[in-house]
Parts: sequence; structure tokens; C-alpha cells
Amino acid sequence: MTTSADHSSVAPRFALRWSVARAHLARHWVLWVLALAFVGHLTVVWGTTYLPLGDLGGHVELMDIMARSSDPRTIYPELYVTRSPLTANGLSLCLAVLLARLIGTLNVAKLLLTWFVIGTPLSALALARAFKRPDWTALLATPLVFGALLNVGFLNFIASLPFLLFAVAVARKFAAEGGLRRGLLLFLLLQATYFAHILGYLIALGMVGAVMLVFVPGLRAWRRWLALVASTPFFAAWSYQRLLAGQATEAGRTIRTAGGGFGAEFLPWDRRLQLTHEWGMRFFKDNVDEVAFLLMVVVWLLAMAATGRDSASNAGVAEAQASWWKRMAAALREYAVEWITLSCMAAFFLLPNNIREVNILAERAWFFTLVFFAFWPRIQPRSWRFGVLIAPLLAVVLGYPWVVHSKFQEFQRRYVGGLPAAIAALPDRTALAYVMEYPEIDLTHMGPLWHLPKMLQATLNGGHSDDCFAIRPYYPIDYRPGRTPSPLGRPFWRAGNLDDYDYVLVLSHTKPTEALASNRVKLRWHELDWWLFDVVLGPARASRP
Repeated sequence: MTTSADHSSVAPRFALRWSVARAHLARHWVLWVLALAFVGHLTVVWGTTYLPLGDLGGHVELMDIMARSSDPRTIYPELYVTRSPLTANGLSLCLAVLLARLIGTLNVAKLLLTWFVIGTPLSALALARAFKRPDWTALLATPLVFGALLNVGFLNFIASLPFLLFAVAVARKFAAEGGLRRGLLLFLLLQATYFAHILGYLIALGMVGAVMLVFVPGLRAWRRWLALVASTPFFAAWSYQRLLAGQATEAGRTIRTAGGGFGAEFLPWDRRLQLTHEWGMRFFKDNVDEVAFLLMVVVWLLAMAATGRDSASNAGVAEAQASWWKRMAAALREYAVEWITLSCMAAFFLLPNNIREVNILAERAWFFTLVFFAFWPRIQPRSWRFGVLIAPLLAVVLGYPWVVHSKFQEFQRRYVGGLPAAIAALPDRTALAYVMEYPEIDLTHMGPLWHLPKMLQATLNGGHSDDCFAIRPYYPIDYRPGRTPSPLGRPFWRAGNLDDYDYVLVLSHTKPTEALASNRVKLRWHELDWWLFDVVLGPARASRP
């Protein structure tokens, strides 16, 4: 039987627990928001089978080639030469070797995408804490994962970004305070960045080196630089092979041309100004991404206005009376986020936009510019002004991933359709050529359909197409001598090399009437704007063994 004394003790216990829960929520509310956001992030990656991410299909094809390079059920042993994936840009290939036979190559790629969409916001939180900025500023960086870099589908590069950002955060603490475990962690993060993507590693070297230069307390702490130096041997070997020796693919392509030089190209400043928009939150053609970004910019501007001068840390009277050099060093440390941001912006405007076989270079720096801009506000949650900011920011952080998911579903419905099933019905080890009459789609700013057929032909049939990233000199996969395919000419049904292929896939808004009338190809399947043709056996193919 419950007594009145029992009832009287329940209320205080409940009040105490509620008070503890409120204190915990107030302290860790950013983590709870991120956890809720990650539900949407994971739905974006795993809720749609085929994602509209530019180059993704090409990367998945390479991963499948590496994972099944000796499988006789595929054409790969006859067509490709593979080297060790323990090199720059090899992380995705290593994971494919380990996991593709268990979960499928596309799902391995989605694990890397998961690392990007979850690891980037968490690394942003680590950066905010390392540079002593409010935790909530990491929320400003969170929607940036659904920007231009994801749109173009740079799988290896975006997989390097969380490693890179975590490395900068660790470097800030390690440079100032030291510690063997921090040094080891910094080394491992830099090495992981190298294996993920060579350009990510170069950016990491620059950022980490600059942070350590400012925060390492003089020559007496010189040993802390060893964590940075120890990460360079793999990079030095790669540089010698690819840049100095000019290692070529079977197709003769190198990063450094045979005549010397790297073919650096610089765009004019007006074009670079235009690219600041294209390489920001630019994904969908209906501007829903730009609306989300605009809301974030408004929140950022209000936060900057509310921050006030009193929120910056006070250097103290002692430092004010110190030498000019010490005052300058203190200012660089206090405003590290700001000068890193401006350095990234300068890199965007000053670096070349293209080096031979590295088509996009300077533009990648704009992502870091936006990320570090997110940490400029210093307003704390205890301020009444903070309540004005949080509602629209939470709406973007929690709501925008679901908008992205709905767009991805629309992509699969409107543009992919039954294409995977049609290609899966083809025999194994066959050759597929494809002709894209229109490279862009109405939904996104990239043409993800260009790389989709090669991925399907590889993962579903163990076959090959007329276009593969194996021709690129910075991957450890190459064509065997004399096996580099040549694309079909147009009109494709009259092409002299048509007999090199078993099937031709056409993407066309209009009915390919002339092809349908040709006696060299025969329509096999049609849906949406896809037209799949059998190549009728000709003399060239009949003479093949």
C-alpha cells in the first residue's frame, strides 16, 4: 500500500531527474540536432538505389574492376591491368576489394558517401571546439554536404574531406598542447586523406602546416612537426612516378605531357566570381538548394551582427604590453578561423583551374571557404539574440535532407526507370557502347546519366563500355595493350567500329528513326528516353575468336 510519504518523495525525485535531463540537453543539444539530421542524411544515401551524382557511376565501375579483377566470370582479367590500391585515390578501391563481394560494389560506395554526409558535420563540430567557437556553428556547415561537390560525384575527394577537417582540428590542439596520442592521430588522419584523394591530401598539408606554424610554441617543440613529415613518404613516391617520371596509361595519357609542363590553365576573374555560385550550394535546377543556402546566409549575417565585440576573448593586459611579434602571434591564433577562410578564398582565385588530367582544381577550395565561414559567429546560446537565429537554421538542417531525398526519388522515377533491369538481362562479359543525345537533365545541374550505364554494365554483367576512368593516369587500373576502346562515331549505326560492341544504348528525347531502320542494329528495349539496341553480327565480329 502506497503511503503519503511515498507520494511526497516522488515529486522531488522527478524534479531532480528533469533538472538533470534539462541540463544535459542544454549542454549537448547540438549533438541531438545532428543525430536527428543524420536520419535524413542516411535516408538520402540509402533510400534511393541509384543516386544522381555525376561521376559516381565511373567510380563504382573502377571499384568493381578492382574487386573482381581476377574473376573469370567478368571481362576484367582480359581487359585491365591492376596494381596495388595502396596508393593515392585508392581508399575506395581497397574497401571494394574487402567488401564488394559481401555487400555489392554500389553499397561500398554508399558507405563512403555515408562517411561524407555524417563525418563532415562531426568534423565541423570538432573544428568549432578546437578553435573555441560555439558548437552551434557546426550546424551552419551541415547542409553544405548537399552542395556542388556531392552533385558532381567526386567520390574519392569527398571521402577525403572528413579526414581533412578532423586533421585540421587535431592539428590545432596538437600544435598548441602536444601529446603522443594526438600526434599519432594526426599522422593517421593525414595518411587516410592521402589514400582517399591526392588533392585532399595536398590541401590537408597546406592547412595543417599553416595551423602548426602559428600554434606550435617555438623551436623547443620541433618534434611536433614529425607527425606532418611522417605522412609524406607515400606522397613523395607517388609524385615521382606520376609527375617526374610521367607514368603513362596504355592510352598514352599522363598528368605531365611528354613535351614537359603540366598544362596549367587559369580562368579570368569574372568567370571565377561566377564559379563561387556554381561551387556553393548548387545542386537542383528549381533553386530549392539556393533557398536553403540563402536562409543559412541570413542566419549567419544575423549571428555576426549579434556577436558583438565583447564576445571575442580578451588577450589581457600582459599581452597588450608584449612585443609586436608576440601581439601578432596572439592575433593570428585568436583569428585563426578568419585567416584560414581568407586563405581558402585566395586559393580559389589564384590557383590554376586545370592541370593536365586534373580537370577541377581551384574550385574545390570554395567548399572549405564556406565551411570555415560558418565558424565566424561567436554569439553564445545563452544570449537572447540566439533564439531569433535557431528556428530557421534548424528548419534547414533538419528539413533540407528530406527535400534532397524526394528529389533523388524523382530522379530514379523520371530518368532511370527500368534501365537496370534491361542491362541486367544482357549476357555477362559483353561490350556496351552508349550514345547520349542530351548530356544534362532537368532536375540537377550535372549529367549523372552519362556514368550510369558503365556502372550497370560492370556491376550487373561484369562487362565493359566504351568509356572508363581506367584511361586516367592517377588510378592503379589501366587497359591492357591494344584494348583501349574507342567511342562510336555518329551516326552510330554507320560507325566503322560498331562491331566492337554487342549492344548500343541511346539516350534521346526523340525516336531514333534512322537507327531503327538500319540493318546493323536491332531494337531490344525501350522505356522513357532509353533505347537499347542489339548489334547485328557483322564481318568484324564474326571473325573474332
